[in-house]
Amino acid sequence: LVNSSVTYAKVYAPLSLLFLGLAGWFLFRSLGFKPVVCLLGAIAFAFNMNAFSNACWGLPSRATTLASILFALGALHLKPSRLPFLKYILCGFAVGHGIMEGFDVGALYSLVIGAYVVLLTMNEKGDVGQKGLKAFGWGAVVAVAAAIFAAQALGTLITTQVQGVAGMSQDAAAKEQRWNEATQW
Repeated sequence: LVNSSVTYAKVYAPLSLLFLGLAGWFLFRSLGFKPVVCLLGAIAFAFNMNAFSNACWGLPSRATTLASILFALGALHLKPSRLPFLKYILCGFAVGHGIMEGFDVGALYSLVIGAYVVLLTMNEKGDVGQKGLKAFGWGAVVAVAAAIFAAQALGTLITTQVQGVAGMSQDAAAKEQRWNEATQW
């Protein structure tokens, strides 16, 4: 019963929306909101018409990608501890999960998370040069953790979407032909 594709199709959409709601709750909780606000935010994320309709029409991976990014944002706002790098590793793992679920959408979201890590770090008090190095370091930790987590998916994406794609050779004649096709109108 569990391995049935029909059961999977019936369960994946509601579970992805539940995952999205939990991720929204985690983000709001890590930002320090009261439990009622976290609950209302979770419900709003789970029943957001874009995520809900995509899940119902067979694209629940969009909801899980957004949920992964919300978990990444929540991880960045966890209270400081003795081991601050753990929250950046957790953020990277969440970003990696977003890449695995959403491929191109997850990759675009990962750029936003990278910019947000830099923004958060540069917004701290201290010397600008030191903050810049720190931002680069934390961004690298997030990127490496995401790459490790999503290594198999990234390998598949590179071999199927980047290398060896039919009709995408890089010789001069092919470039000229694609330029003419792209600019003819």
